[in-house]
Amino acid sequence: MDEAVEVALAAVQVGTPHGTDLLLARVADALQARDIRLAGVVQTNTARARRSRCDMDLVVIPGGTTIRISEDRGAGARGCHLDPAALEDAV
Repeated sequence: MDEAVEVALAAVQVGTPHGTDLLLARVADALQARDIRLAGVVQTNTARARRSRCDMDLVVIPGGTTIRISEDRGAGARGCHLDPAALEDAV
């Protein structure tokens, strides 16, 4: 006999570049300020001078360790700059 599985699914989307990452980081900060224990990562994105792509970092919660998950592929780079090995190491 198959048992019913209940699944909760949600999405958060903010209409500005990197807005969702910023919102989730602020929520995590607010919850931690209220002594609510969290575990996981949030992504931060930092603009780079003379680059079309930002730096992408994961900030580990708790602790605040920052892990760079992007590669700087030069000023003319337009494609994906995710560093898959760094992402694998982060998780």
